[in-house]
Amino acid sequence: MFKALLTALAIAFTTSLFARSKAATEAWVAHYVSNQVSAVTQTSENGKTVLSVTENGNKITATIEDPTVAALVLHDCADILGRRGITNGITFAYTDAGVYRNGDNIIQATTTNLVLNGRYNSREFDDRCYFVDGSHQIAKVYWTYIQPSFAKKLVE
Repeated sequence: MFKALLTALAIAFTTSLFARSKAATEAWVAHYVSNQVSAVTQTSENGKTVLSVTENGNKITATIEDPTVAALVLHDCADILGRRGITNGITFAYTDAGVYRNGDNIIQATTTNLVLNGRYNSREFDDRCYFVDGSHQIAKVYWTYIQPSFAKKLVE
């Protein structure tokens, strides 16, 4: 009997939580929603997504580009690379024929390794790729994808 009473109370209490309020039908609620709630639109075309948010007559638009261009990023760069402007986080965008570029700096992909500025070769240690100077690791290499507009800035 006690379980039946608890079940009946639980059902009654649960349905009262989800009962509709009369206030939601009031005119002020409709007015508030029509004037305060944001309108969001999204369009996607040619690898770009455009999001627009409008609220109270103000509009904000953001364009998001899909990362579709292959790139290499260098980390843990040694001071020896700093003379050529190669510092931690520098990104090289793929151009063509195995060439990655960042301004005047070039990484050429060969059949056996990568070559940075025609001088430093890559080697693998512990399943990671590094550029080396002799037997010293001078930069760690990571592969990624970047947006076409960012790639264009890197190769100009």
